[in-house]
Amino acid sequence: MKKQKILALLIIFTAVALSVFAEKLTVVYTGDTYSSLYPCSSCPSYVGGGIARRASVIKNLRKSLSNLLVVDAGNFTAGGVLDTESINANIDKKRTLYYINAISAIGYDAMGIGEAEFNFGVDFLKRTIRSKGLPLISCNVSLKGVSPYIIKEFSGFKVGVVGITSASVLRKNSLSFRNYKKALKDLLSDIEDKVDFIILLSSMPDGVNEDIARSFNRISFIISCGASLSTYQKKKEVNGVVILKPSYQAKSLNILELEIENKHIKKYFLKKESLSLGVKEDPAVKKVFPKCFSSKDCSHKDSLVSQCENPATLRARCIYVEAKELNIKVITDRNCPFCVTTFTEEYIKKLFAGAHFEMIDYRSKEAQSLIKKYRINSLPVFIIPKTIKEDSSFSRISGFLIDEGDCFLTNKSLSGIFLFINRERLPRSIDIFIDIYDPNVFDNFKTIVDFCQHNRVKLNTHFIYPQSKGNSLKKSAAIEEIKRMLAIKYLYPEKFASYLLKRFEDIKSSWWVNIMDELGIDYRKVKEAIDSGEIDKVINDDYDFSRTLGIATGGFVMLVNNRYIFRVYKIENEVLEDIIKYD
Repeated sequence: MKKQKILALLIIFTAVALSVFAEKLTVVYTGDTYSSLYPCSSCPSYVGGGIARRASVIKNLRKSLSNLLVVDAGNFTAGGVLDTESINANIDKKRTLYYINAISAIGYDAMGIGEAEFNFGVDFLKRTIRSKGLPLISCNVSLKGVSPYIIKEFSGFKVGVVGITSASVLRKNSLSFRNYKKALKDLLSDIEDKVDFIILLSSMPDGVNEDIARSFNRISFIISCGASLSTYQKKKEVNGVVILKPSYQAKSLNILELEIENKHIKKYFLKKESLSLGVKEDPAVKKVFPKCFSSKDCSHKDSLVSQCENPATLRARCIYVEAKELNIKVITDRNCPFCVTTFTEEYIKKLFAGAHFEMIDYRSKEAQSLIKKYRINSLPVFIIPKTIKEDSSFSRISGFLIDEGDCFLTNKSLSGIFLFINRERLPRSIDIFIDIYDPNVFDNFKTIVDFCQHNRVKLNTHFIYPQSKGNSLKKSAAIEEIKRMLAIKYLYPEKFASYLLKRFEDIKSSWWVNIMDELGIDYRKVKEAIDSGEIDKVINDDYDFSRTLGIATGGFVMLVNNRYIFRVYKIENEVLEDIIKYD
């Protein structure tokens, strides 16, 4: 009996002892904020944002958590092409300084140095460091007031936070800097015995971050504000190192939660904290920056126009006046359940509170007269009176308008296209345009192939070609892949769909030769057709067709009956049936 009691006590004390080693750390990380102070005025209310809301959430986390680390990867300075709120250099400098005041009030533990920090030159950065005392870190640049790292001690473990800055911007600003690999190697060997794990704040490009992960797996997490493709993942794991990307302009708050046992990371979880308009703003932080820099910083109120009075000063305030009426005609297909104009309407309404929309069916006599007068060939189109020029928000929409003398028409970038009114109707036909790297490409293609086979619908397959900007290696690989696909379509039309289905199962694999062998496709014939230039005309015709329809970006696009066009993300049979029957 005594033995049983002793054993039970041992189990209890062992469980208690083990629980002592289980700790939690919450890391709040931001980056690419570009001194964004205000909520997104043109976004839905659930998007929100704004530094006062961010401050409120972080303050509440500090109250409820014993182990909290708050870091910024860099690019916190205003200005440059990636700053959507940029006005001019002088105003952007002011906004940066106000933003830094707000950041100081929040109390960040460490901040990286990104390319944006040099937007106003090295002297401005040096003055900011000297006067504001930000906790800036970078191990490959020597600037007074910048540390290579910080060590943050918590109960039971220590965290090293290291910074590294893109060499290209340092070189451009004539600053002396160290090779990033040597700087990291020396630094990590110096601190690895002093800390239990390491977080790197990086402004390096994605490829370099992945190289760092492969070379230094002593780093646990890389939080990056470096240049990336728009499709780059918010989380990627390389060689056991997790690479994370923050939300642009901190419209939401990224949170990394760690479970630590015996000074080692046992598990991690990623969360996003919404900064919707329903989140209370921190009143203390809200006092340290102006109410507005321009009218677009003011909150939206229905039927009222906002104006920023005394902009970019602490005396700034938003005032509201009754909106002038703006009567807009919209030529559309009123009977079509898939032909929506909501996005464009909402965008215009956000800018021009007095906007009213009159929907006109394209078959009506009035619409036909307007179509003829303005040589309209696709729908929808918004016809806007010239009085729009008198509004202060005109400059924000002028790039999307075509001047027709007595009115403006929206261009296709703003209104989109769902109907080509002059194209010949080809019943029971679907043309699809495929981005071969789209994550839903296999599911969508299989659904549409099965649908067309079972419903006797003619299917024509085309491709969306990569643009000149972006990763040149990926572009080259995509073109070679499309050439092979079109060569198979040209030589083996009956096997084309089967090849695509198998290929789309794993488009990144290099096993396409095996798929050809499996389907009885002669690889030598395919290669000869490509090498001889025989396929060049096929690819040029395919490319020209997609450009004629204005299809230039990725995804999955359908042209139904040669007239109705839709970009889709997830295709469903029921929707296909409704669309094919409608026209």
